[in-house]
Amino acid sequence: MNNNVNIIIEENIKIENNENNENNENNVNKNNFHSFDDFFLQDCENAENLLYIKKVDYMENYKVEDLKKIAKFYEIPVQRKKKEDLVEEIIIYEDCLENLEKVERRLLCWGYLEELKADPYFKQFVVF
Repeated sequence: MNNNVNIIIEENIKIENNENNENNENNVNKNNFHSFDDFFLQDCENAENLLYIKKVDYMENYKVEDLKKIAKFYEIPVQRKKKEDLVEEIIIYEDCLENLEKVERRLLCWGYLEELKADPYFKQFVVF
């Protein structure tokens, strides 16, 4: 099961005078994260944390069959691979900026599939 998480962190700053107004606005913008990835990609250490979190998510929440579907979508060979190897390859693929469009497309389509499977009427048509 794939759950999307959006985190928005906004810092409320009391503006003392007009001189600090511009600096305070910049601080608010720096701390306004529109996605889970934005929050964790503030620096390299957090980027490594995000990759670890993704690995744990895939290992704990996905079956090998599901990981193979993801890998096939990305055109990653799946024959004779252990779960951990599939997860590593998927994470490496998704971490590459060149693959961003395809990753976003997969996430969008998987979200649609989850919606259809959750619907009492349409779930009968989903064989995925």
